[in-house]
Amino acid sequence: MLSAKGKACAKLHAVVLTGCAIGLGCAIGSASGAFAQTIRYTCLNDSGDKAITACNAILKGNSNDSEAYLSRGSEYGRKGEHDRAISDYNNALALNPQYALAYYNRGLAHESRDDLEQALADFDASIRLRPGNAKAYLWRGEAKFLLGDKAGAAEDYGRSVGIDPNQQSAWYARAKAYERLRRYGEALRDALQAKALGYPVPQAYIDALRKAGGEPAGRRGLLPASP
Repeated sequence: MLSAKGKACAKLHAVVLTGCAIGLGCAIGSASGAFAQTIRYTCLNDSGDKAITACNAILKGNSNDSEAYLSRGSEYGRKGEHDRAISDYNNALALNPQYALAYYNRGLAHESRDDLEQALADFDASIRLRPGNAKAYLWRGEAKFLLGDKAGAAEDYGRSVGIDPNQQSAWYARAKAYERLRRYGEALRDALQAKALGYPVPQAYIDALRKAGGEPAGRRGLLPASP
């Protein structure tokens, strides 16, 4: 199974919290304007306990902040606290039912808990709202693969690389799906493409695909790839 990611947004740089936010002793509403902005920035852009502390301060003053719930949930997910993450994503979606990223993140959390049907439903919802998210297709494909739908998984992996052809893991995931479907030539093509992009595909796996497809092992040529 592919390793789950944390926040979808990139972390920019750390901001040191001071005053009431560190001890969770006061709400964001009691802070000055500039300090409130610092706390919000830390909640949405920092990571770990520092981000959780900042989000706690925001939510203490305003329990209707869907972005703060999403960000705190992402950090809980990073820590492996998937039940708490799901609770925060539930709150974010209760406030904003069109929040594609919240569905996506909740899908990752459900998949991490092996709740694959729930994960699939969340990825479906995320894709309906934001069909250009290549990662959502990748992880929906992973859920389908684990549920036994290898053909559906291969289709989703293909959609993922169709949006972002540089996704090493998606090429390799589709190779594994094609292998299970005994489409060895296509599996070999995708495995070679993943390796060309830098994914650590074992040479023994490539040789095994060549043998299964009737090609001599050890051949190094790169087959043409297409989404």
